[in-house]
Amino acid sequence: MRAEAVILGLGIPGGAESSGGYMRELSDSLAEFGLDLISVSFVASDEKEAENAVRLALSRSFFVLLSGAEGQERTGEVSRKALARALGKRLVLHPDLEGRALLPKGARLLADPKEAPAGHHRPPSGHRCPSGHGCPPGFWLEHEGRYLAWLNGPPDRGRALRDIIPPELARALSSGRGRTFSAGRTMRCYGITEEDARGLLDNVSVPGGDMKFSSSAAGLDITAKANADTREKAQKLLLELCAEIVRRVGDGYYGTDKEGLHDTVARLLTEKRMTVATAESCTGGLVAKRLTDIAGSSAYMERGVVTYSNKSKEELLSVPSETLVKHGAVSEETARLMAEEIRKSAKADLGLGITGIAGPGGGTAEKPVGLVYIGLATPGGVTVKKFHFPGDRAEVRFASSQMALDMIRRYLIS
Repeated sequence: MRAEAVILGLGIPGGAESSGGYMRELSDSLAEFGLDLISVSFVASDEKEAENAVRLALSRSFFVLLSGAEGQERTGEVSRKALARALGKRLVLHPDLEGRALLPKGARLLADPKEAPAGHHRPPSGHRCPSGHGCPPGFWLEHEGRYLAWLNGPPDRGRALRDIIPPELARALSSGRGRTFSAGRTMRCYGITEEDARGLLDNVSVPGGDMKFSSSAAGLDITAKANADTREKAQKLLLELCAEIVRRVGDGYYGTDKEGLHDTVARLLTEKRMTVATAESCTGGLVAKRLTDIAGSSAYMERGVVTYSNKSKEELLSVPSETLVKHGAVSEETARLMAEEIRKSAKADLGLGITGIAGPGGGTAEKPVGLVYIGLATPGGVTVKKFHFPGDRAEVRFASSQMALDMIRRYLIS
């Protein structure tokens, strides 16, 4: 059965990457109820626009999740009013709140139900979600054979819907799927285009299996799903499908679900008991930050330096001034020396050197914005690769860090 989510306001804090992770978690949570997430809509905090989004979602999906944006109280109120308009219902103070509603501040029991803030009102047919996001509590209702849940804000990251949806709604959702069970997993890839992946997986056939492709600066996500008449069969079919994806994609595959490229590199370094040191210019220490965001990173991260100026490259990495004058700070030669010298001075197994032009200024016809050289020093020598990443400053820096991590990953699995 199909499911959708409509979220008002600015959506999920943290930008596109965070939103993508949230949607994967939401999809996995809905799959536990046999529901297939077909759309997540982020709409403006406008009552009419939200009403139209709810109407559209209810017209094509069995279950709709509606919420305001986290930390934006007004969006919760707007979304609730939009829901009432879409259903043609009024908002009332529900009986289970009368005389005993607990206000968010002051912990005072209401003597008069009229004192209840507007946020505690819901359609007459609404049932409380006891562990909904924030205050006021969420609610769910049935409307013409379809189900809708309202939350004041999106479910917390990492919190499954089964912890929020009450048993009555869970049973209703389960009954709607008949005898179909779904299982899903996201296969994360890097260094392979969506077109190439589609070609490699063109004739993959697993009964009840399906694949969806999603590309971003972080790489390519292949969401695999399998449907069957029992949960066990669905899981078995999913494992078969995922195994075939890994076999065909090869070393383009690096992890599953919420695992980022930095998580994979950290795991591989730990397993192989190897250390890395980084020398970064245009990325400003982003690779070191991503590697040290993980607990226990002292086991593999030896050190990291940001050598932004030519002077710092000379003083901290012993890059000769002649090299900088002749070839420039953004060059294959400089990246090579950065990687070599940081590995040598840190006595690390691997040394990483990154230099480039992140923009928006500083580019020339010969060396345009987005030009980046990445060097990787290993016990067997140094490899330097040249890239030209599109996008603004933040996008170039992230793409550079992602490619640098992938170079390390590919060396570790070779």
